[in-house]
Amino acid sequence: MIEWKIPFAKPQVPLNEDMVEEIVALISEGQVSNGEFCRQVEEEVQRISGADQAIVCSSCTQGLIIALAGSRVAAQSKNGQNTVGFTQSFTWDSTAIAINASGCPLYYLDIDYDNWMVKNYPAARGPAFALAVDTFGMQFNVEAQVPVFYDRAHSIGVHFRQLGLASVMSFSPSKLVTGGEGGVILTNRPKFAEAFIKARDMMSRMTEVSAVMILGGLRKLDDVLEWKLDTFNRYKKAFPDFQFQEGTGNHAVIGMLVDTNKQREQIMAYTEANGVELKAYYRPLHMGDPTYDWAGRLPVTEDVGNRIICLPSWYGVDRDAVVEAIRKAIE
Repeated sequence: MIEWKIPFAKPQVPLNEDMVEEIVALISEGQVSNGEFCRQVEEEVQRISGADQAIVCSSCTQGLIIALAGSRVAAQSKNGQNTVGFTQSFTWDSTAIAINASGCPLYYLDIDYDNWMVKNYPAARGPAFALAVDTFGMQFNVEAQVPVFYDRAHSIGVHFRQLGLASVMSFSPSKLVTGGEGGVILTNRPKFAEAFIKARDMMSRMTEVSAVMILGGLRKLDDVLEWKLDTFNRYKKAFPDFQFQEGTGNHAVIGMLVDTNKQREQIMAYTEANGVELKAYYRPLHMGDPTYDWAGRLPVTEDVGNRIICLPSWYGVDRDAVVEAIRKAIE
């Protein structure tokens, strides 16, 4: 088993003695979920994101399921036609899981080479909705002729100009701010918020321990965002021949496209042997699902999925060592 000198991700959990005492007091008093500290997280996320309402929950995946179910958009039908859920294949499994849980047929659209996301969701012949993805925390408002939800798992720290019917973020271990687990649903629609809260209270409560950890992380968020931007610019300067994601965002995950899949394998084999963990992430969902016949129909998605390497960028990572390892692998 390899013990990574430089792992791909390292959760930032800035616990101090006061926070530990708060956690111990919470457990001893019996307020273990959905209490005062959860409300504080909601207030802080509202301020950061610009949303009218933030509703914390147990995970981003559960938040996506609640958003689709609570809005009832996925339950609509027309002339006996099922509502179709549009999304991208270049994403984490949770996006597809949420659409599948809604009972809707899932239809993938191709991403673009600039932002690595779907820019336009066209009108459908029957009822449909889009579950758009802000890939790696990218700030981008899609053009859509169908109702839009956003999977914004990576996007903490971004002030959104558009929320769609609802947007959902994650506090899982790999995110810029983590509670060990957790998610938050954002919406500007009061009726939807009522439905989301009711569903959350029944099946997806966030623990107070997670909320305390998240609050600690939010206090460090400005420093982390500054580090991420500097790291992105350093890596981009170090590898001018490779393509990086365009646009603005929080650079939660920093990926680059190398020349070929063979070159990617060469780089990752060398860095793994030398204690630097890189990720080929995401593997497009349709490429691993035999129930979907999408081969060749999503050319940009498949090309990006075959050539992308994501680099360690957590707060405090030895960026010079990462660059040196990749350069040696290319030689």
